[in-house]
Amino acid sequence: MKFWKKQLKKTNRGLVLALILIIGVAIFTIVDNINFKEEKPEIEQVITDYIDKMETFAVTPQEFLGKEEISDEEFKPYQEKWNEYINKYWVYKKRNPDSIYWDTLMSDIKDMYSSLQHRSKNEQVFSCSYDARNIQISKAGPNCATATLTLKMIAEYKDNASILTPMYTESFGWMMEEGEENKVFKTKAEGKYTLTLERTSDGWKIYKCDGYITSMQDITNE
Repeated sequence: MKFWKKQLKKTNRGLVLALILIIGVAIFTIVDNINFKEEKPEIEQVITDYIDKMETFAVTPQEFLGKEEISDEEFKPYQEKWNEYINKYWVYKKRNPDSIYWDTLMSDIKDMYSSLQHRSKNEQVFSCSYDARNIQISKAGPNCATATLTLKMIAEYKDNASILTPMYTESFGWMMEEGEENKVFKTKAEGKYTLTLERTSDGWKIYKCDGYITSMQDITNE
């Protein structure tokens, strides 16, 4: 009889501890979801600021227009400004060497901009605007969030110019025909992107992006 009483006490104690644990997890989850809901405007602001400021870097600097070659020394100040911009909105994450996927991390984004140094003299971007729409934010685990968005871009450019996007440089030159290297084109494009963000001591920052351009339309004569 004593044996069964001891077992019952142990069982009751275990049930109480399990109940306390379940209640604690439930309370934590509720509080965490409430906090995340309150943080959504901040996350959206980070994304819109990041996209809006990309315009500053998308246009070919005046001093590089028509240049045959851009030296490392000439390009260095522009790369440094880009790196400062990326450091403000991105947080570094190491790529998993065993995983296979198509996305972009902080190191890729910095390398993406450096590739613009090695364009031909005719590859020039005169204007580029970005408009992030339909931003949908959801929780992606502890201190993490994902944001999906539609990005509308309008670029005015010449030759096989590379246009900055949140994920890679996109060439619009396939619209150009032979002999049109010096013609100025205006193209409207739309893309779908997913940004993954992390809550850091400096606020929410992006650590991964994936997506692609879904449509392009020549509006040169509109």
